[in-house]
Amino acid sequence: MNLTPAEIREKRFKTKVMGYGANAVDAFISMVADEFEELLREADTLRDEVIRLNSDLELYKGREESIKKTMMTAQKVCDDMKKNAERECQIILSEAELRAEKFLGEANQRLAQTSNEILEMKRQRLQFEESLRSMLATHFKLLDISKEDKGVAHGE
Repeated sequence: MNLTPAEIREKRFKTKVMGYGANAVDAFISMVADEFEELLREADTLRDEVIRLNSDLELYKGREESIKKTMMTAQKVCDDMKKNAERECQIILSEAELRAEKFLGEANQRLAQTSNEILEMKRQRLQFEESLRSMLATHFKLLDISKEDKGVAHGE
C-alpha cells in the first residue's frame, strides 16, 4: 500500500457516538502526514545520494581498473626495459671481449715479431763479430807477414 501525505491528510473516519475526538484525530493525522512527508523527502534525498554514490563508485571502479592496467603496463615496460638493458649489457660485454681478444692477439703478434727481430739482430751481431774477428785476424796476419818481410828485408 503506497500512501501519500495528501491521502493521509484527506482520510476521514466515520464518527460514532462514543468515538474519538475529531480534533485529536485530525491533529494526529496531520502530524503523521507531516512526519510521513518528511520521511518521503528524506527517502528521496537518500535515493538521490545512493544514486550519486553509486555513480561515484562506478567512476572510482573505472579509475581503479585504469590504474591497475596502467600499473601492469608500467611493470611490463619496466620488465622489458630491464631485459633490453641486460641484452645490451651482454652485447657490450661481448664486443669488449672481442676487442680485448683482438688487441691481445695483435699484441702477441707484435711481441712475436719483436722477438724474431731481436733474434735476427743477435744473429746479425754474432755474424758481424765473427766477420770482424776474421777480418782482424786476417789483418793481424798481414801485419805479421809485413813485419817479417820488413825484418827479412832489413836483415834481422
